[in-house]
Formats: sequence, structure tokens, C-alpha cells
Amino acid sequence: MSSDLQPEDPAVSRRLRRLAGTPVDTTALDRALLSAIPRPATRVAAQSAAPSAVWFSRSRALIATAASVSVVSAVILVLALASRPALAEPGSMADLHRDLVSGRLPMTRVSSIGQANALLSSFWPDAPGVPSLPALPEDLDMACCLRDVKGRRVVCVVLDDNGTPISIIVAPKSDLRPTPNPNSPPCQTMTHNRGDINMLMKERDGVFICIMGRVSPDRLQAIADSMRY
Repeated sequence: MSSDLQPEDPAVSRRLRRLAGTPVDTTALDRALLSAIPRPATRVAAQSAAPSAVWFSRSRALIATAASVSVVSAVILVLALASRPALAEPGSMADLHRDLVSGRLPMTRVSSIGQANALLSSFWPDAPGVPSLPALPEDLDMACCLRDVKGRRVVCVVLDDNGTPISIIVAPKSDLRPTPNPNSPPCQTMTHNRGDINMLMKERDGVFICIMGRVSPDRLQAIADSMRY
């Protein structure tokens, strides 16, 4: 058989040499092979993880929005509570009376209610004035100061009533309100007792007033009735 192909060997060699130098385009073959090969598992996993990333991003945005709404609501609630009058609890008021009459709190000595009002208004221009007490002697031994009750500023005056110290606390009605007494009928004047301290709370002309001392409720009522606004 090889003897039969011998005459054509030079021609075949020439063809082979020409084919070896001819460029061959394999792009179509490459595309066909790649389409037949399955995609790697990592690419599929990345595609499946994409929705989770989007969900996580949206969840963080929702959490941030909810937190902002909570903060705004809390601020609004605090402002609303701060604008409401605080309740003058008898226990807190009795503690204030004890601190005032014991000398634990610094106070300024004055000779009249008018002098006390003038002095305190120099520190607090909008301070409510303590009502005058014309039924009491003019040369009473008294002292005054400004204190805080439940975060509200109040005017405090301590005077001597026949040897017994009486404290008078005055504040705007918009800042403090009397504590109702469930054992007494509804009225403008509330009476309470804490230990040996009796107290009378009332509102008059937009002002909260609390009178306290180790005296009878009737004596407190008589002092309240003698006040001139």
C-alpha cells in the first residue's frame, strides 16, 4: 500500500505545510463547549445570597426607622409630662417643711411678707407672691427661700405662729396641684396629715398654696382664711 502512495507524497506534504500555516477560528467551538459545561456552585451560591443581602439591608433600614420613631415619641412624652402640673404629694411636702424649719436649708431672714416677695422676685421675676396676712403681727420672725418640688420651683416662707413654725409654699397652678384627699368631700381646700405635721392645700387665682405646721387643721384653716390676695 505504501508503494501506491509514494508518487503522491510530495503533494500531500505540500498540502500539510499549507494547512499548518492557515489560521483557524475556534470561537464558535469555545462557546459551544462553555455552554455544555455546568456553572460552578459558587456562582449559584452568590446569586442565592443576593436576595438575603437585600433583605438584611432593608431590615436594618426598618430598624433604624423604628428606633428614630421611638426616640421622637419618648421626647414628645417627656415634654408633655413636663408641661403638666406635678402632684404635690403630702410626704414630699412634709419633708420640705421639716427641712425648712430645722435650718437644714439656707434661708434669708425678712421682716414681712412684702419684703419676702420683693426679695424672691429679684431672683425669680415670675415668682408668685405669697398672700399677705394682715391678721398676724407685722413684726413676725420669718425667713424665705426658693426651692424645687418635683422639678418645679416654689416660693417658701417660714413664720412663727405663737412659738410654732408655719411654712407656706406657693407655686404657679400650672406647676403644682393639690393632692386630693379621698377621706374628705371634693372642695377647693385639701387637708392632709403626715406624722405630726398637718397641711392644707388649695388653689386660688392661678396659684397653688400649701400651709403646714405642727398645729391643728382648724388653725391652718384660720391662717388660710386670713390671707389677702
